[in-house]
Amino acid sequence: MITYDPNRDWLRDIRHLGSSWTLVRIARGVLLVGLYASALTALILRFDLEGGRSISGTFSLLGVILGIIMVFRTNTAYERWWEGRKQWGTLVNHSRTLALQLDSLLPPEALDDRSAFARLLGDFALALSGHLRGAVDPSILDRLRADHATDPDDPDPLRGGDGRPVPRAEPPSHVPTLVAGEIIARLQDLRRRGVLDGFDLLATRPHSHGLLDVVGACDRIRRTPIPFSYSVFIKSFILSYAAILPVGLVPEYGYLAVPLVMLIVFALLGLELMAEEIEEPFGLDCNDLPTDTLARSIAADVAGLLRCSSPRSRPAAPKAYSKVF
Repeated sequence: MITYDPNRDWLRDIRHLGSSWTLVRIARGVLLVGLYASALTALILRFDLEGGRSISGTFSLLGVILGIIMVFRTNTAYERWWEGRKQWGTLVNHSRTLALQLDSLLPPEALDDRSAFARLLGDFALALSGHLRGAVDPSILDRLRADHATDPDDPDPLRGGDGRPVPRAEPPSHVPTLVAGEIIARLQDLRRRGVLDGFDLLATRPHSHGLLDVVGACDRIRRTPIPFSYSVFIKSFILSYAAILPVGLVPEYGYLAVPLVMLIVFALLGLELMAEEIEEPFGLDCNDLPTDTLARSIAADVAGLLRCSSPRSRPAAPKAYSKVF
């Protein structure tokens, strides 16, 4: 995600528009519409096809309808983006709260338990970030296997939903759930060992199980795109409106209708393409959520709260596209 100062002089931001790939896509569409509008305008004026009745009122009504649709479109896209950010904020809160609870419940000398929970909470955030982008860091699974390498009865602890071991050649399809399950299992192990009592375990449950709620909410956003028919209708409406718009503007503006049509199409295409980008908030576009950065922040925070050594080096954040939008 692009980080900037919203209170800065906005004219300083406009100079970066030249690096916008979305602007290039918009420019291509506007250019094609401009060529079409020029040809249609010339045809109307050359053969006097304006007609005697003004239809500007009809186009004004269509413009109002299209404006309402575009407002709803952009609001829906932004709502999905903001919902994703709220879920990651919830993940930050659950992780920090659980780390604080464990810091107060675990004895200072329980360094192995502290380090394990710090690593698992950090790995959960990283696994969720990778899962939402379709590429989980395999070292997370390696660390989970290493935790159980000393257990002769369970040489491969990774298990699927049916409880059967998952072969190493077949990594589980939902790594965040696996990591969350390991966190819950370790809490249960502390209860069996007498480190935690039943009330302690009950106090940690909302936050340990809250991790799964965050996963479910993020998966809902990722796997439920805007309905296809709705998306196609908006694009068809924009295209149809742009195709007939010169007919309504030429009688009043003549050849000035061409730049006016291009300006209107620029605004409509810009809103639609920006909505397309932000409605999928977990990708690698420059306006998508910085989930890797948030995950590394969680890893550092929980390590500090549990008073253990900093987690091992984390994967570098994916390089954002060098564009504005």
